[in-house]
Amino acid sequence: MNDVLRLRNVTIGLRHGRSERVLIEGLDLAVPPNRIVGLVGESGSGKSVTAAAAMNLLPPPLHVLSGEVLFKGENLLDRTDGELRSLRGREMSMIFQEPSRALNPLLTVGEQIGELFAAHGGMSRRERRERAIELLQSVGIRDPRSRYREYPHEFSGGMQQRILIAMAVALRPSLIVADEPTTALDATVQVRILELLRRLQEETGASILLITHDLRVVASLCDEVCVMYAGELVERADVFTLFERPQHPYTRGLMESVPRADVFRGLPRCMKGQAPERFYELDGCRFAPRCPRSRPICIREKPAFQWEDDHGEKGCRVRCFFPIEAPDERGDER
Repeated sequence: MNDVLRLRNVTIGLRHGRSERVLIEGLDLAVPPNRIVGLVGESGSGKSVTAAAAMNLLPPPLHVLSGEVLFKGENLLDRTDGELRSLRGREMSMIFQEPSRALNPLLTVGEQIGELFAAHGGMSRRERRERAIELLQSVGIRDPRSRYREYPHEFSGGMQQRILIAMAVALRPSLIVADEPTTALDATVQVRILELLRRLQEETGASILLITHDLRVVASLCDEVCVMYAGELVERADVFTLFERPQHPYTRGLMESVPRADVFRGLPRCMKGQAPERFYELDGCRFAPRCPRSRPICIREKPAFQWEDDHGEKGCRVRCFFPIEAPDERGDER
């Protein structure tokens, strides 16, 4: 089975003349067909940069220094600007994190949605208008027929985000890269948006790469989860395995920092320290300065991904010399 999206050994960094500074190193991430893959981590871990690389939209001076960005088996880095414009919107789309910067302030929201159909479809002007109104209604915008004629500044930040989501799903692409799509929305609208994305995925078989810091969103929507820290993937697993038995200490720390309704005693635990600002200068594990399981080898050497096979099936993938093992019968970690 071929992946819809595959970032193969991708290294991203800043290039100035002959000098390079690596920010994301050796990234290997796959989004299979008919799956929703979540990419989770703290702010500054490299999630949004990864999302931009997946669409070949890295802003200068960032560049893909090495590796491949494969969409349906073809390297996007080899495509011309015209070929990429033809793919974006029709075959692959993106929900941006900052809607106020993504929307054109000089065009009505209806015109901006209609431009997608004009560029990629054969609809008449009336058909484009009716389809745009349906999309606005589907993402929870009230009175869409009148608001269709309004400009982005007449909408709140949450409403602007919904408009971006409507544009992303308009042509039912094969891949949707969603960069924090529910950040600006209230809890009720978040549920509707997540239901919309799930329904789209089920109806069309679209694949979604969901960028988020909210583990609750990951648990409710994703099939697989990739955990990112300081420019590296540190763990990958299906959603059930990850939440039931996280192996990387960073993943465990993220989970313990989230309030849970089923826990009545105690407070969420906060991880000590902060992510290193100059993590590209570290020789060993980038999480070692904060890790409670750190050993001397963690400072000296960089751990590689390790697979855990359970009865011949692929399980967790973790970047750690001393991963957290499964609890024994007494409930203690070995």
